[in-house]
Amino acid sequence: MTETEAILAIQCLTRAFRLGAPPTLRWSARDRRGHARLGDRITVGPRCWRGVEDTLLHEVAHIMTFRRGGNAREHSERFYLHLVAIVQEHYGDSRRYGWATEYKRLKARARRDGLLRNDVAADAAGWSASPRRRLRPTASVDVT
Repeated sequence: MTETEAILAIQCLTRAFRLGAPPTLRWSARDRRGHARLGDRITVGPRCWRGVEDTLLHEVAHIMTFRRGGNAREHSERFYLHLVAIVQEHYGDSRRYGWATEYKRLKARARRDGLLRNDVAADAAGWSASPRRRLRPTASVDVT
């Protein structure tokens, strides 16, 4: 994902969820983690350890949680539900997100909800197991 694609994704997601003005994007070539600053700025870049796209979605979930009255700094149930909705909107399938790279609490919930895919099913569907090399499915394969 490029900087321009990240800006477009932020705009599309904030419009889809009626979050008001899109937060500004700070594209950082140095940061290895993403950041969301109290509803008005997201920082991501090409060195983000979980991949730019998944990092961006995670940080948009923080923005959504904050703007809807939640604590944007914690990874609560509300945050998880916002993240699932954002991922579903962006990818069209919540299982496409790199849940294995999430914090333990979110990963456990995703596993319970059947969103955490195993590498065998991901390979069969034509998806890369690496969040940095996400591919679109090449064929219609049941991943369950």
